[in-house]
Amino acid sequence: MRFSVSEHRAFLEGLVEPLEPLECAIDALPYGTGREGAPPLAEAQPGAVWPGRSAPPVAAASAGLVLAREVVARLSVPPFTNSAMDGFAVRHADVARVPATLPVCGDAAAGDTRKRTLEPGTAVRIMTGAAMPDGADTVVKVEDTDHAPGVSEAQRVAWQALLAPHLARFGLTAADIPADPGRRPFDETALALLQKHRPPVVSFHFGLPPAPLLEAVKATGAMVLSSATSVAEARWLEAHGADGIIAQGLEAGGHRGWFLNDDPNAQSGLFALLPNIRRAVSLPVVAAGGISDAASVRAVMLLGADAVQVGSAFLLADEATTSTAHRAALQSPRAENTALTNLFSGGCARGIVNDFMREAGAINPAVLPFPLAGAAALRLKNAAESAGNYEYSPFWAGQNATLARSGSAAEIVARLAAGFS
Repeated sequence: MRFSVSEHRAFLEGLVEPLEPLECAIDALPYGTGREGAPPLAEAQPGAVWPGRSAPPVAAASAGLVLAREVVARLSVPPFTNSAMDGFAVRHADVARVPATLPVCGDAAAGDTRKRTLEPGTAVRIMTGAAMPDGADTVVKVEDTDHAPGVSEAQRVAWQALLAPHLARFGLTAADIPADPGRRPFDETALALLQKHRPPVVSFHFGLPPAPLLEAVKATGAMVLSSATSVAEARWLEAHGADGIIAQGLEAGGHRGWFLNDDPNAQSGLFALLPNIRRAVSLPVVAAGGISDAASVRAVMLLGADAVQVGSAFLLADEATTSTAHRAALQSPRAENTALTNLFSGGCARGIVNDFMREAGAINPAVLPFPLAGAAALRLKNAAESAGNYEYSPFWAGQNATLARSGSAAEIVARLAAGFS
């Protein structure tokens, strides 16, 4: 359990019983009075005297006692709120429920007094003595985190070296990469949209938002779903307020929804994952991953699913905003070859294999952690597409994307729904 600074203070104050006041004439004390020639307080010893004067009785009597009330300095030293430890400056509301995953959006070094503002849903890596960012009210000790390693200079150099030949093809350099990753976690702004439009179902990826935000979402009357890529994640979601579990098999296109274990080798296909999650939780379970026709719908229902979630099957829908190049890839033999990659965001996601994935390696350890790699990948994608090159475009697709068919969304739903009969 973690507490904010104010909660820590209130807890400690509750353990202290004030002493009876001790009448004391400050002018009579030899130490710490600011008089010229007086030794500093740090050098004072019980019974010691200021040269040329005898120790007043009150000085000896006060040895070992504590103040009956606070002594407030006229000036704050340092002149800002600072961190008492190495760790991460956060908003307490964002870590009230753990595990909590926050992007690290900056660093505050000791001695750096620049003014910073901490956006909701983010963290700032902070050193002992560094100024707290505006908006931060809590520091989580670095020992209490399972944080993605900070972006060291060596990592940044490795990432830029990986990108350099690809950027150069389009006349770009590392200086052309924006600093903002462009992704934000669910926050008050997103919550305001939900409160305005009140959708009946809200689905999360990468776990759940902090408790105050989750409670506000549920207060709208929405059913809250979230993706689980393992039995452990499903149990965690049930224990932390989800109303339903999306069992995301390894076949699924797009980003993996993992948040407890990001090892691809620990991931299961849907036919192994679904029945195990079904046995582990009492919530409704939605099957996702590789479901593209009536036969696959029928199969997952027999395995215990309460509903299905379908993505790739709708990429060719008339109403979909899927790009022309993406549609062409889905209707070509290329759709038979999908792979997990971290090149486009730093997070692991499944898409149709392209030249960028072949040349750089679909999963490359030099890639910055999610979501920090996204800015460079997007800049590269836009530059390539402007030149008519779509080998840097992430064409997300699941392993059964070859079963996708064109038509209206209603027609696709009707084809899938035949699996319920």
